[in-house]
Amino acid sequence: MKRYMLYFVSALFFVGCGTHISEEALQKTGLKGAPSWVIEGGVGLYSGIGDAPIIDGNVNFARTEATAAARAEVSKQIGVKVTSYLNKQTDRKNKTLNEQVAGKIGENAQKYLTNTQPAGFWINDSGTRVYVLVKLADKEVEAIKKNLMDNQIDPKELEAFANEK
Repeated sequence: MKRYMLYFVSALFFVGCGTHISEEALQKTGLKGAPSWVIEGGVGLYSGIGDAPIIDGNVNFARTEATAAARAEVSKQIGVKVTSYLNKQTDRKNKTLNEQVAGKIGENAQKYLTNTQPAGFWINDSGTRVYVLVKLADKEVEAIKKNLMDNQIDPKELEAFANEK
């Protein structure tokens, strides 16, 4: 299992660097034929992917585990992006306050993620691993943006910051 995660993380690293992943690398990692959201690690700030092994043919359990991991990833991404954004915008004195605000926003994001349904589902060719894409619905995104504005964070600026390379 560690080997698969290493391959997966390596594939994401190469994608993040803008490097084309060879067919051989995709084949070795079990990602050949994967949807772009699997290889690219989601589809924006308000989405995340999770994966889980299929054990004893129990696809439903693997799907549930992968969905939970994807939801946690979205929440973590939002919290990290908010913290980074706030740290860039303010000085060291406000760092503790920034972390508290980011923590509250992350907790609220987690609350909205509870009822989200997977937006994508894929099983690798060998049938050993499930990948799930979770994407916040527009209603939840708007609620998070309102929460950001309540904490004096411009959601458009945060999204632009999150998309910087």
